[in-house]
Amino acid sequence: MVVYTHIKRLLDVLLSCTLLTILSPVFFAVMFAVNLEAKGNIFFKQRRMGQNGRPFTIYKFRTMHPDAPHNVASHDLTDAKRFISPIGRFLRITSLDELPQLLNVLKGDMSFVGPRPVILQETALLALRHEVGADRVRPGITGLAQICGRDHVCDLQKAAYDGLYARHCCFGLDLRILLCSVKYVLKREDVCL
Repeated sequence: MVVYTHIKRLLDVLLSCTLLTILSPVFFAVMFAVNLEAKGNIFFKQRRMGQNGRPFTIYKFRTMHPDAPHNVASHDLTDAKRFISPIGRFLRITSLDELPQLLNVLKGDMSFVGPRPVILQETALLALRHEVGADRVRPGITGLAQICGRDHVCDLQKAAYDGLYARHCCFGLDLRILLCSVKYVLKREDVCL
């Protein structure tokens, strides 16, 4: 596990650099589209819980109008759809809003695979994750819970999946999760708006 942690970090750096280079035209096109739709911040920045209980700032492309509540998970909003912009809806469906997280991976805040980082206010889920040791690994752009139901699983199930991942983290599992995640994105499965 310790050896794979170092290998995984090296793979994260190499893959994030490669993808940032290859996807830079897409990155700039999305920046232009978000800015064109509504002036203001192109990026959405939010404090999320990281590895070993250390908070960090996550980067995403802005998908909601500037007046949307800031430190509330989208699934906890009464009517999240009314806050999501038209371009934001497309970015969420295609998961393009997640592209700036490649910077988080490069910085070492995140990995490609790991428990999805949640806002600091989701204390119940964070406590459950701590109990099962899921907070010992870097959070990820995608994770086991994302390919096992995404937003359709309760906190207890998410924590169980995250703990299972933390205990069995290996190259084979990471590769399987990444491939399944690509399939989910392409088929647009389990996307909650």
